[in-house]
Order: sequence, then C-alpha cells, then structure tokens
Amino acid sequence: MKIEIKNVEQVFKEKKILKGINTIIDDCSIVGLLGENGAGKTTLMDIVATLEQPTAGIVLYDGKVVKDYQFLRNKIGYMPQEFGMYPQFSVEDNIKYFAYLHNLPNKIIEARVAYLIDTLHLSEHRKKKYKQLSGGMKRRVGLAVALVHAPEILIIDEPTAGVDPEERSSIRDFILQLGESISILFSTHIIEDIEQISDKIIVLKQGNVLFQGEVSQLLKRYEGKIFDVIYSPRLGNVNIKIIKQFKAPSGARAIIYSPKGDLPEGLEGSVVEPTLENCYLILNDLEG
Repeated sequence: MKIEIKNVEQVFKEKKILKGINTIIDDCSIVGLLGENGAGKTTLMDIVATLEQPTAGIVLYDGKVVKDYQFLRNKIGYMPQEFGMYPQFSVEDNIKYFAYLHNLPNKIIEARVAYLIDTLHLSEHRKKKYKQLSGGMKRRVGLAVALVHAPEILIIDEPTAGVDPEERSSIRDFILQLGESISILFSTHIIEDIEQISDKIIVLKQGNVLFQGEVSQLLKRYEGKIFDVIYSPRLGNVNIKIIKQFKAPSGARAIIYSPKGDLPEGLEGSVVEPTLENCYLILNDLEG
C-alpha cells in the first residue's frame, strides 16, 4: 500500500510537534525514520497508524483519504517500543489473543499463528510465559502480534532496541524480507539498522524534515568534505566541525567536516569516505 503524507502538522499544548511534513512511503518499500528524542518520529508513526489525527494536512492510502478507521486498521500492523503483552500468557496465547481481537476465523488464526511462530523462530519458546523471554524474543513476539492479521502496512518503533548484535541482525533480515511484499515504516536510533535495510530514510529534527531520500544520496552530499586529521587544540579556532575525537597508534586524531571541502592551513590529514553516522551528525548539528 502506498502512503502519501501531505503537509501534516501536529500541535500539542501550543507546541508544534510536526511542521508541514511531506513524504511518500511507496508500496513494498522500507522507510527508516532517524532523529533524536523529541524529533517527532513516534508522532508521525501514530498519525500514519490512525492512532492520532493531524492538526493539519492529510494522509492518503493508495491515493484515498480513508474515513473508516477500523477498516484501515485491519490493514495496519503496529509494533510500539513498549508492548502491551500479558506477562503470564504463553507466547502462543499472546499471539492468539491479538488475532482474536482482529476477529479472524479460528482456522485462519491457527494457521497464521503456526506460520509466525515457525518463521520468527519461536517454536521452542511457544509455551513459555512472555515474562520469561529475553529482550530479543520479546521483540519477535511483538512482530508476530503486529503481523498476525497479515497487514499491508507495518509500523515499527525501535525494532532492535535492547537486543544483542546476533539477534539484531536476525530481526533486520526478517524485516528486509517483509519489505518485498508490504510497506514498512520504522524508527530507530541505531544507524546500522537504517543503513542496512532502508530503501529511503527520513531525518527529522524538532518536527522538521532535514533530509529524505536514499542513504547514498546523503553520503554523496558530504563527499570530499570529511577529513581524518591529527588532533590539535587549534581545531576549535577554524571554520570546521569536529565530528568526533579518538585515539590511534599515532596519537590523538579527529574526524572533521569542512563545508568548503578544503583542509584549513596548518592541519595534517586526509579525506575519508562519508559514513551515515558522520553525515547524520553533520546534518543534525549544522543544518537543523
């Protein structure tokens, strides 16, 4: 399902949370939201999920304004950062419970739950109580609940938060496969997640879109403008941005951004390839 967000604003207690957001989530694509706390990521996802109505602007689903929210919600799966699971219920019973809330027929529920438990590698945990699960397993159950009714849109808030690297990689692979058949909007603080699975990224700051497009487009913006230099106290006196400082065998070094693409006189260093993390820091600090 294609989603078009047009001039969306959200005001809460006289504060603008979102400021004229315009973007498109194409059918069968994965869009990642990146931004600091308070940037408006969760508010935007809540609006797309119909959990909030925008103060201004519209959201089109396959080119239409949908007024029947219940009909639309049956096509949306939402996995929030904090789940409303029943800790005493088993994995299987939690998934079944949320399937019943979607009024699915019993035969479909049994088949769908069995498929998700197998696909998300939850088989050996199906009878365990939810409260006994690790963080990674809880994220998997959350995905199963969000997908139990076979939605056309999946919205995920921090899909890999609090999980170990191996589990994070496995969850990313699963989301990547899902993106071949449904539209996915997700938010994260983890740069690697955005880098590896997004078709498009949207960088938000204080309710504004700083950038939207492919990761490669953002990297290209800063090509030839990022340098690895020997650290010097005089870095604070020149027209550059210190992205980070680190220790190396040769001594203290720094990664810097020079808007004009030149290395200020007296500094020793070389151009380095932009990374998404470095580009995000530059964008967020200097252009937000």
